Amino acid sequence: MDPFEQMRRIMKESLEEDQRMKEEAAAPPQRRPRTYIHRNREKAAARLEHDYFSRNPVWGDIYFCRLFRMSRALFLHITNTLTGQEEYFREGFDDVGRPSHTTLQKCVRAAFTDDFLKKPTTADCQFLLQLHEQLHGLPGMLGSVDCMHWQWKNCPVALRGSYTSGHKDTHSTVILEAVADYWLWIWHAYFGVPGSNNVVNVLNNSDLFSEVLNGKASAINFIANNRQYKMGHANEK
Repeated sequence: MDPFEQMRRIMKESLEEDQRMKEEAAAPPQRRPRTYIHRNREKAAARLEHDYFSRNPVWGDIYFCRLFRMSRALFLHITNTLTGQEEYFREGFDDVGRPSHTTLQKCVRAAFTDDFLKKPTTADCQFLLQLHEQLHGLPGMLGSVDCMHWQWKNCPVALRGSYTSGHKDTHSTVILEAVADYWLWIWHAYFGVPGSNNVVNVLNNSDLFSEVLNGKASAINFIANNRQYKMGHANEK
């Protein structure tokens, strides 16, 4: 084949392909049928109740408290209260007549939202200021900060000196620092400081006040003793 003829054929095919792609792009998109995915939420609800809320659950009281940070009785009390006050947490039916997620499923989902360990916004800070001033009479309080020691059972021998404190017997520990409000919203956590440190050392290592020191913290305004302040505080428990 003549090379010029071959080049013309290639160019023609290329132009035709470009034209076809333009026409396809200009054409209205075709509606694709919805694909139904059977997630078997009924089975998931039965397993949730069997594992955590039955008379003889797979995970007992200790594991429940470790996961949910509260007792089973308190969780069920909150669930019953939400059911009576908020329609969202009540069981119903979807548009095709299937039962909705159970109340327990909805409450468990709500307990593990992204609100925990989320840095408070300016609106959150103002709410925390008002909440704690009304409850405790302390202007400017954003929460309670505390540190606790978690035992490190398998701590290597070479590290035991750094991770052992005299007032915690002879156990090696790792320190957890957390800040929570009155309703137990944990909006800050810092973990990993060796157990031989005190509270001041933990605060110096954590990033709790780093944004405040760098001028990047949320805007805060409150008045105490007729004086205006622009930085909140967390009380040590």
